[in-house]
Amino acid sequence: MSANTTPKIGLALTGGGAKGAYHVGALKAIAELGVPIHAVSGASIGALNGAVVATAGNMQQAHKNLDAIWKALGEDDVISVSGKAPAYLGMLLGMGAAFRAMPVLTAGFTVASRVADYFELDIPSLDPHVLDDTHLVKLLQECAKPQALKNGLPFYVSVFETSGGLEDILGVLRSIVRLGNTAESDFLHIQSLPDAEMQEALMASAALPLLFRARKVQGKLYTDGGQGDWYGVGGNTPVKPLIDAGCDTIIVVHLCDGSAWNRNQYQNTNIIEVRPQESLAIGNAVSDVLGFDNTRITQWSEQGYADAMHCLKRVFDTVRNVNQMESSRARLDQSLAGNSGSEQSLEDAMKRIF
Repeated sequence: MSANTTPKIGLALTGGGAKGAYHVGALKAIAELGVPIHAVSGASIGALNGAVVATAGNMQQAHKNLDAIWKALGEDDVISVSGKAPAYLGMLLGMGAAFRAMPVLTAGFTVASRVADYFELDIPSLDPHVLDDTHLVKLLQECAKPQALKNGLPFYVSVFETSGGLEDILGVLRSIVRLGNTAESDFLHIQSLPDAEMQEALMASAALPLLFRARKVQGKLYTDGGQGDWYGVGGNTPVKPLIDAGCDTIIVVHLCDGSAWNRNQYQNTNIIEVRPQESLAIGNAVSDVLGFDNTRITQWSEQGYADAMHCLKRVFDTVRNVNQMESSRARLDQSLAGNSGSEQSLEDAMKRIF
């Protein structure tokens, strides 16, 4: 971050299901530190949180709105699970740790189904879309209306063009065992979309394949953006659209302490990463992705605040000190130029610096 210049700061919010409550605490730290945000991007739950941030007007209001929404999430049955799903969810309890948060469920469902078929286990079949997102859609419609998005900060979401739910899952599984990488995610600029497709794009970014239905945007069917570029984690860490938008400093708020994302691919951009200092895992993989309850939400939010404050305060305090020094030097130069030969002017200027 160059001194004596005003950086254009972007905020990238990664995916991770219910662990997105961590973003709430990080945003509180950003607001308290007075860090200006000029553009926002998000993947999956980060896209939904990002919509609230982009439409808030300022970071203080963004935190207030997001905090209220997540408290409501903890009290409401935001995601409903069909009656047949628990048997499958139970099979995932020991499987999730090896996968990233976003595709963990779908990968697990596929593997569980294959195992059940092989051993002829009597497990109820699972409908193609087992999770009901009606409540989530309603909530999104209330907090991210098209006009508010149009008037908000530039906002980008990560989406993945689907080849069909099962094929998407197999693509992720091939990537996990290093037999290939998934295609790159697309990044949609929300304000460039027609009103009717803005919220569809947000829901697409968080649509876990097979669990939620794909969404059509600009004639293409999209699902969860976190699937893209599995090796580079580019889809789940939407930095690229912010760089393309002219941001020279980007704050990335991760929901995983061990993300393999490589910041070195963006060597000309200041990347400030907020990572969990301790694992966000509280229960099992399923509950950590779908566990929208107040206990988890409060714990994750508090951890997000502590981690972000620890990381960002040092960075932005240093930047402010350097900028104040540069400003003092500029005043010294002006003073010397206007009062050549005056020892008293030099002494006064030096006092202002030190």
